[in-house]
Amino acid sequence: MKAKLFAFIMTIISPALTAHADSIPMPHQIEFSSGLVKYPKEASQETLERYIPGLTCQNFMGDVLCIGETNAFSNMFIRGAKCSSAGEITFTLKGNKTVGALCGLEKASASELFEKYTRKYGEPRSTNDNINGMIVAHKEWVVGGELHTIIHYGGIDINGAALDKYSINIIRVADDKNLD
Repeated sequence: MKAKLFAFIMTIISPALTAHADSIPMPHQIEFSSGLVKYPKEASQETLERYIPGLTCQNFMGDVLCIGETNAFSNMFIRGAKCSSAGEITFTLKGNKTVGALCGLEKASASELFEKYTRKYGEPRSTNDNINGMIVAHKEWVVGGELHTIIHYGGIDINGAALDKYSINIIRVADDKNLD
């Protein structure tokens, strides 16, 4: 009798467990993007929220942005860069799939990444914007169908204080059919 009851319960529970397992992969099943700095490619919002405590997600101009503190959990989801503990990590989702990530960097980490990217992918495309005394310098490389950008914020901030911050931003710019 117990065996039949157990078998009956498993026929009810098993599909639910399987469906749940399909929607939220185990950590070792999460696929990461290519390039020197990687993010969890196509991870769902539910996957990010499960593995990164305190992550906050909200709609922003048709996309979803998920923002969290830089800590041991969130740092496992941006590989190849040492994200600054003084900043936040941001993931961009389109259609409930992660398509990019952004995090702050220390100056030494930004310089090291710049050298690695330049050695591997050549000279970057460089742009500078001056916004009321703040200078935003972008160094960009296209890696497959993704844009990898090291950003330096210099000059002065809105309060007139000196500004010297860095970040790395990776965003998919081509759909999967066009990726190398």
